[in-house]
Amino acid sequence: MLCPHCGTENPGTSTICSNCSESLSDSSDSPDSTDDADNIDSTDGTDSPDSETKHDEDKDSGSEVKPGNSDKPNEQTDSSTAVPDDPQVFSPPTMSPFVGDDADGSIFQPSLLSDIDYSQFNVVTDGAVADGADIPTTLKKPRSSKAIKVVGIAVLAVALCVALAGGIWFLVTSQQSSATKSEVQKLEESYRSQVDGIDVSLTEDSSRTDLLATYQDLADIQSKIDGDQAAGKFKLSDGSDDPDLVAVTSSISDKQKKIVDWFSSDYKKRLTASSFDEADSADTLDQTTIDSRISALKNLQTDIENERVIWGGNTGKGSDYSSYVNRITEQIARGNKLSKELQKKNQASAHNAEKSGQPSKKAQDKWVGTYSGMGTDGLSLEIVLGSDGSVVYREGGTKVTNGSWTGDENSAQISFGGQVSSASEPFTITSSNGGKHIAVSSDSPSWNTDYLDKQ
Repeated sequence: MLCPHCGTENPGTSTICSNCSESLSDSSDSPDSTDDADNIDSTDGTDSPDSETKHDEDKDSGSEVKPGNSDKPNEQTDSSTAVPDDPQVFSPPTMSPFVGDDADGSIFQPSLLSDIDYSQFNVVTDGAVADGADIPTTLKKPRSSKAIKVVGIAVLAVALCVALAGGIWFLVTSQQSSATKSEVQKLEESYRSQVDGIDVSLTEDSSRTDLLATYQDLADIQSKIDGDQAAGKFKLSDGSDDPDLVAVTSSISDKQKKIVDWFSSDYKKRLTASSFDEADSADTLDQTTIDSRISALKNLQTDIENERVIWGGNTGKGSDYSSYVNRITEQIARGNKLSKELQKKNQASAHNAEKSGQPSKKAQDKWVGTYSGMGTDGLSLEIVLGSDGSVVYREGGTKVTNGSWTGDENSAQISFGGQVSSASEPFTITSSNGGKHIAVSSDSPSWNTDYLDKQ
C-alpha cells in the first residue's frame, strides 16, 4: 500500500506509514503540498480502470481536464497567478508526484516521492519575499550582514577605545615627564647655585684652615647630591638620571682638585727643603741643621695627617697620600741616623781634648769667665769658660750646648763635638785688650765671627 503522504510502499496489512508515521487510511484529510494537486480526493475513483478510460477519452476529444470533486468549476486552479492575501511563508520545495503534462493530477507517480533527497534543501528562517516574485522562489541561505555589522561596530569601538586610551596615556605621560624634568632642574639649580657661591681663589699665602673648610663644604654638597641621586630625585620619566647633573658634579670636582693641587705643591716644597741628600754626613752637617730638618719633617708629617680629608678615601697603598707619608718617614729616619753619627764624632773630639790636659794657669786667668752679646744671626749669645776646661754655649736664651776648651794666654780653642756646627768647630777665641772683649771665629768660611764682652 502506498502512503498518500510520502509515497512509501507499505505492506497491505499496514495502517501506519513506516516512513512518515502517518495514517494510511487518512488520505482524504491530508492536503497535497503543491498547488497543482489541490482538492484531490481518493474517493473519486481515479485509480480505477474506468477512470483511466474516461481520462483517455476526454484527452482524445480535446476537452479541458478539470480536477475532480470541484464544487467551483469557474475558479482558476493555476496557483502561479494567484496573489496570496498574507505574506508567503517559504517551505522547502518538493517534487510533485504527478506527471508534468497531467493537468488534472490524474496520472500519479508515487515512486517519485521516495526519490527526493531532502538533505539538499535549507530551511528559511527569515527573509522577505520580493514584490512580484514567483512563488515558490529559489531558497537562499540567510545572510549574515547583521552579524557582520555588529562585529564591525564592536571592532571599531575597541579600536576607538584603544586610540583614546593611547592618547590619554601619551598626554598624561608627557605632562608627568614635563613635571619631573621641571622638578629635577629646580633641584639641580639649587645645588649649582651653592657650588657657584664657593670661591676658590688660591695664592701662595692662602690660609690652610680656610682651604680645608672650603674643601669640606664642597664635599658636603657632593654627599647630599649622592643621597638625592640614590633616592631617585634626578631620574627622568625614562628612568635615567638627568644628564645636566654631570655639570654640577664636575664643577665640584674641579674646585676640589684645585685645593688638592695647592696642598700637594706645598707638601713637595717642604719635603724637598727638609730632606737629606746623599752628600749629607756627620762631617758636613752640624747638630743644629740636622735637628732643624727633622723638626720640619715632623711638622709636615703632622699637617699631612691632619689634612688627609683632601684625599677623600684615596689614602691606600700607592696613593699620593701614602707616597708622602712614606717619604717623610724615610727622611726622618735618615736624619736620626746622621744625628747619632755626629754625636759619636763630638764625643771623640771631647775625649781627645781631655787627653791634652787642662788649660795653663795663665790661660785660665785670661779666659775664664762669662762672655755675652748679640750673635751675627740676630740671637743673643753667651759663652762661659770654666777653669776646669769646660765651656757652656747658650744661644737665644734657651739652647744650651756643653763643650771643652784649651789654649794659652794668646788664644783659646773651644769645641762642642759638632753640636753647634760640625763644619766650623773648633772655634778660636782671641782678644786685643787682655780678654775684656773677645772675637769668636772659625776657619770655616761659612762662619761669621761673633764679638762678645766679658761680664
